[in-house]
Order: sequence, then structure tokens, then C-alpha cells
Amino acid sequence: MGKRGSTRAIIAYKTTEQLVFLLGFAKNERVDITEKEKSALRMYANILVRLDNQELTVLLENGELVKVAYE
Repeated sequence: MGKRGSTRAIIAYKTTEQLVFLLGFAKNERVDITEKEKSALRMYANILVRLDNQELTVLLENGELVKVAYE
């Protein structure tokens, strides 16, 4: 666990109904992400939030994305 057991999560979103979890890590494992990682995550997020439901479904069916639901 990190400081007080905290973690950092990097999430991309277009609306509050579609969030994409990109990266997570405990703060005791690393302080932050590098500028290179930040740039790559931004590019990846821009691609993901532009996908329509059909494209997302294909990625989910192929196992390239994993759906996490919160009820």
C-alpha cells in the first residue's frame, strides 16, 4: 500500500456513462507517470473515447477490453 494505502487511477471519459480505466498503481510503487507515458495514455484515451458502441463491443468480444460494471 502507498501512503495511507492510497492508489492512483488514470481514467479517460467522454461522458459519465462511459469511463475507460487506463492505468492504476499504488503510490508506494511509483510517484507518478512519466511524460512519455502521459502522452501515450492521452493518445490511447483519445482513440477509445471516439469509438462507438459497435466498435467497443468488438474490442470487448475480442478480449482487448474488459468491461467493469458498478451497480
